[in-house]
Amino acid sequence: MTSFLTRILPALLLTLFVLVGCDSSDDLDAADDIANSTGTVQVGNDAAADITGNAYAVLTSNGEFGLIIFDGAYETFGTAEVAAYTVIARESQSGIPDRGSYPISESSGFMGLYANLDASNFLNSTFINAEVGTLSITSSSSSRVVGTYTFSGELIQGQTTNGTTTVSGSFDAPIFEEDDFPDEP
Repeated sequence: MTSFLTRILPALLLTLFVLVGCDSSDDLDAADDIANSTGTVQVGNDAAADITGNAYAVLTSNGEFGLIIFDGAYETFGTAEVAAYTVIARESQSGIPDRGSYPISESSGFMGLYANLDASNFLNSTFINAEVGTLSITSSSSSRVVGTYTFSGELIQGQTTNGTTTVSGSFDAPIFEEDDFPDEP
């Protein structure tokens, strides 16, 4: 049996790619773009785990692309107030995805993760690491990406696997290059 940390390590690395891959600047217009973004997440039949919040995408200098959908407002992201988020990203150096459908899986295309962190005890957190799914881009430009996604994977609650579940949602997100990412407002 695979250990808890081994099963969630790819998901945590994916999150770090999207969050740490961003340098800060004083671009308040960019912060406004995030404040005007939308993102939703539905987790199986568990309405308590759903997210209605904001979204943004990051494009690194070598063409890696990541999308994050999170609960709460941008100014609280990264604090204990924001606990739940979904990350969809690809390591390939393909740039911003065009309109179309893309596979989400552990081995090709985009990777996906849902996390609901327990700030008082990380080991009680909930993770769903995408095993199979689809990312559908309905609109794509150099500054914004819009679409939907769905993926399924093991539901890890605390250190226990509780079957599989589906994560789905939508996004309308501004795209930032890593050097143009805004400071918190």
